[in-house]
Amino acid sequence: MHEIRRTERAILVSLESGDEEEDRSSIQELKQLTNTAGAEIVSEFSQKRAKPDVTYFLGQGKAELLFADVKARDADLVIVNEDLSPTQQRNLEDIVGVRVVDRSQLILDIFAQRAHTHEGKLQVELAQLNYLLPRTADRRRHSTESARRRNRHARAGRDEARVRPAAYTETAG
Repeated sequence: MHEIRRTERAILVSLESGDEEEDRSSIQELKQLTNTAGAEIVSEFSQKRAKPDVTYFLGQGKAELLFADVKARDADLVIVNEDLSPTQQRNLEDIVGVRVVDRSQLILDIFAQRAHTHEGKLQVELAQLNYLLPRTADRRRHSTESARRRNRHARAGRDEARVRPAAYTETAG
Protein backbone atom coordinates (compact mmCIF):
# COMPACT_ATOMS: atom_id res chain seq x y z
CA MET A 1 0.00 0.00 0.00
CA HIS A 2 1.09 3.58 -0.41
CA GLU A 3 1.98 4.97 2.99
CA ILE A 4 2.63 8.62 3.61
CA ARG A 5 6.32 9.35 3.30
CA ARG A 6 8.04 11.63 5.79
CA THR A 7 8.79 14.26 3.12
CA GLU A 8 5.27 14.72 1.74
CA ARG A 9 3.88 18.26 1.87
CA ALA A 10 0.20 18.15 2.76
CA ILE A 11 -2.77 20.49 2.53
CA LEU A 12 -5.56 19.70 4.99
CA VAL A 13 -9.11 20.04 3.65
CA SER A 14 -12.27 20.23 5.71
CA LEU A 15 -15.87 21.34 5.59
CA GLU A 16 -17.11 23.77 8.20
CA SER A 17 -20.33 22.50 9.73
CA GLY A 18 -21.20 25.73 11.54
CA ASP A 19 -20.31 24.35 14.98
CA GLU A 20 -17.01 26.20 15.53
CA GLU A 21 -16.02 24.13 18.58
CA GLU A 22 -16.54 20.82 16.77
CA ASP A 23 -14.84 22.09 13.59
CA ARG A 24 -11.79 23.30 15.56
CA SER A 25 -11.53 20.04 17.49
CA SER A 26 -11.85 17.94 14.33
CA ILE A 27 -9.19 19.86 12.40
CA GLN A 28 -6.86 19.76 15.43
CA GLU A 29 -7.22 15.99 15.51
CA LEU A 30 -6.51 15.81 11.77
CA LYS A 31 -3.35 17.87 12.30
CA GLN A 32 -2.19 15.43 14.97
CA LEU A 33 -2.93 12.45 12.74
CA THR A 34 -1.06 14.09 9.86
CA ASN A 35 1.96 14.80 12.06
CA THR A 36 1.87 11.24 13.36
CA ALA A 37 1.88 9.97 9.77
CA GLY A 38 4.96 12.09 9.13
CA ALA A 39 3.66 14.56 6.55
CA GLU A 40 4.45 18.27 6.71
CA ILE A 41 1.34 20.48 6.85
CA VAL A 42 1.83 23.40 4.46
CA SER A 43 -1.72 24.77 4.39
CA GLU A 44 -5.29 24.35 5.57
CA PHE A 45 -8.25 24.70 3.24
CA SER A 46 -11.88 24.77 4.29
CA GLN A 47 -15.31 25.49 2.90
CA LYS A 48 -18.55 26.38 4.65
CA ARG A 49 -20.96 23.81 3.34
CA ALA A 50 -23.93 21.96 4.84
CA LYS A 51 -22.99 18.66 3.20
CA PRO A 52 -20.21 17.41 0.91
CA ASP A 53 -20.57 17.81 -2.84
CA VAL A 54 -21.29 14.39 -4.35
CA THR A 55 -18.82 14.90 -7.18
CA TYR A 56 -15.82 16.71 -5.67
CA PHE A 57 -16.49 16.79 -1.88
CA LEU A 58 -15.84 20.55 -2.14
CA GLY A 59 -17.72 22.59 -4.68
CA GLN A 60 -16.05 22.56 -8.11
CA GLY A 61 -14.94 26.20 -7.76
CA LYS A 62 -13.34 25.50 -4.37
CA ALA A 63 -11.70 22.37 -5.78
CA GLU A 64 -10.13 24.53 -8.51
CA LEU A 65 -8.92 26.99 -5.84
CA LEU A 66 -7.45 24.01 -3.99
CA PHE A 67 -5.55 23.11 -7.18
CA ALA A 68 -4.06 26.63 -7.21
CA ASP A 69 -3.08 26.25 -3.53
CA VAL A 70 -1.47 22.86 -4.24
CA LYS A 71 0.63 24.43 -7.00
CA ALA A 72 1.50 27.58 -5.04
CA ARG A 73 2.68 25.60 -2.01
CA ASP A 74 4.29 22.77 -3.98
CA ALA A 75 2.13 20.26 -2.08
CA ASP A 76 2.14 16.63 -3.11
CA LEU A 77 -0.69 15.41 -0.90
CA VAL A 78 -4.21 16.52 0.04
CA ILE A 79 -5.70 15.11 3.24
CA VAL A 80 -9.48 15.38 3.62
CA ASN A 81 -10.99 15.47 7.10
CA GLU A 82 -13.85 13.12 6.22
CA ASP A 83 -14.35 9.88 4.36
CA LEU A 84 -14.57 10.25 0.59
CA SER A 85 -16.47 8.07 -1.82
CA PRO A 86 -14.27 6.46 -4.49
CA THR A 87 -15.75 8.86 -7.07
CA GLN A 88 -15.10 11.94 -4.94
CA GLN A 89 -11.52 10.84 -4.37
CA ARG A 90 -10.88 10.19 -8.08
CA ASN A 91 -12.53 13.45 -9.17
CA LEU A 92 -10.65 15.51 -6.59
CA GLU A 93 -7.35 13.87 -7.57
CA ASP A 94 -8.09 14.64 -11.23
CA ILE A 95 -8.59 18.33 -10.41
CA VAL A 96 -5.74 18.91 -7.94
CA GLY A 97 -3.22 16.65 -9.68
CA VAL A 98 -1.83 15.08 -6.49
CA ARG A 99 -2.72 12.13 -4.29
CA VAL A 100 -5.82 12.64 -2.13
CA VAL A 101 -6.14 10.76 1.16
CA ASP A 102 -9.23 10.75 3.34
CA ARG A 103 -9.34 10.40 7.11
CA SER A 104 -9.78 6.60 7.07
CA GLN A 105 -6.85 6.06 4.71
CA LEU A 106 -4.68 8.35 6.84
CA ILE A 107 -5.45 6.26 9.92
CA LEU A 108 -4.72 3.04 8.02
CA ASP A 109 -1.40 4.55 6.89
CA ILE A 110 -0.49 5.27 10.51
CA PHE A 111 -1.35 1.71 11.52
CA ALA A 112 0.78 0.41 8.64
CA GLN A 113 3.76 2.47 9.81
CA ARG A 114 3.35 1.26 13.40
CA ALA A 115 2.68 -2.45 12.79
CA HIS A 116 5.68 -4.52 13.85
CA THR A 117 4.56 -8.13 14.11
CA HIS A 118 3.93 -10.24 11.03
CA GLU A 119 0.31 -10.76 12.11
CA GLY A 120 -0.18 -7.03 12.72
CA LYS A 121 1.25 -6.16 9.32
CA LEU A 122 -1.03 -8.71 7.64
CA GLN A 123 -4.10 -7.35 9.46
CA VAL A 124 -3.29 -3.79 8.41
CA GLU A 125 -2.63 -4.87 4.83
CA LEU A 126 -5.97 -6.69 4.74
CA ALA A 127 -7.74 -3.59 6.08
CA GLN A 128 -5.98 -1.43 3.46
CA LEU A 129 -6.93 -3.83 0.66
CA ASN A 130 -10.56 -3.87 1.83
CA TYR A 131 -10.50 -0.07 1.85
CA LEU A 132 -8.91 0.16 -1.62
CA LEU A 133 -11.09 -2.46 -3.33
CA PRO A 134 -14.07 -0.19 -4.15
CA ARG A 135 -11.67 2.59 -5.19
CA THR A 136 -9.82 0.31 -7.56
CA ALA A 137 -13.09 -0.99 -9.00
CA ASP A 138 -14.28 2.61 -9.48
CA ARG A 139 -11.07 3.59 -11.28
CA ARG A 140 -11.27 0.50 -13.48
CA ARG A 141 -14.92 1.19 -14.34
CA HIS A 142 -14.09 4.82 -15.11
CA SER A 143 -11.12 3.76 -17.25
CA THR A 144 -13.23 1.20 -19.13
CA GLU A 145 -15.99 3.75 -19.77
CA SER A 146 -13.41 6.25 -21.08
CA ALA A 147 -11.91 3.62 -23.38
CA ARG A 148 -15.38 2.74 -24.71
CA ARG A 149 -16.10 6.39 -25.46
CA ARG A 150 -12.75 6.79 -27.24
CA ASN A 151 -13.37 3.61 -29.28
CA ARG A 152 -16.90 4.71 -30.16
CA HIS A 153 -15.55 8.06 -31.42
CA ALA A 154 -12.75 6.35 -33.33
CA ARG A 155 -15.19 3.92 -34.98
CA ALA A 156 -17.54 6.75 -35.88
CA GLY A 157 -14.61 8.60 -37.45
CA ARG A 158 -13.59 5.53 -39.48
CA ASP A 159 -17.17 4.87 -40.58
CA GLU A 160 -17.55 8.51 -41.54
CA ALA A 161 -14.35 8.32 -43.61
CA ARG A 162 -15.65 5.24 -45.44
CA VAL A 163 -19.03 6.84 -46.16
CA ARG A 164 -17.67 10.21 -47.22
CA PRO A 165 -15.92 9.14 -50.48
CA ALA A 166 -19.08 7.41 -51.71
CA ALA A 167 -21.14 10.49 -50.99
CA TYR A 168 -18.65 12.65 -52.86
CA THR A 169 -18.64 10.22 -55.80
CA GLU A 170 -22.44 10.34 -56.07
CA THR A 171 -22.61 14.12 -56.05
CA ALA A 172 -19.70 14.46 -58.48
CA GLY A 173 -21.44 12.38 -61.17
